[in-house]
Amino acid sequence: MENCEMEGKIAEITRLDSRYPTDAYGFVRRSVEFAVTKSAEGKSRQHISAQKLLEQIVVFAEKEYGPFAESVLRGWGVNSASDIGNIVFNMIKVKALSASEKDSPEDFNIKYDLFGGLRHEVKPRNTPETGVPVIA
Repeated sequence: MENCEMEGKIAEITRLDSRYPTDAYGFVRRSVEFAVTKSAEGKSRQHISAQKLLEQIVVFAEKEYGPFAESVLRGWGVNSASDIGNIVFNMIKVKALSASEKDSPEDFNIKYDLFGGLRHEVKPRNTPETGVPVIA
């Protein structure tokens, strides 16, 4: 699908549902392409489950935004797996994405820590202890 056509479809979505900005839709579109390409690995395009899509969205978010990924997504109002599902199914409604007959928005109503994989604990560096010099 051409970028201009996709932009028109996303603009249509945001007129009907203003919960998420156009950037969130663009990100999800690129994430889906990334996930489908990664799962196909040489095979023809195939269906991808909600769980697998969520996993790949986390990977893609980290690639795109690094340590700011969680802040970026939350800034768009994407706080949970169901938010991703809302975006995906809004895009399906305008034929910007496709789904099988078995797919539904409820597939994204799962307990999935969207940001768990993005949070990295900062470990303190091993620094030598500096003691007080003893003068004898």
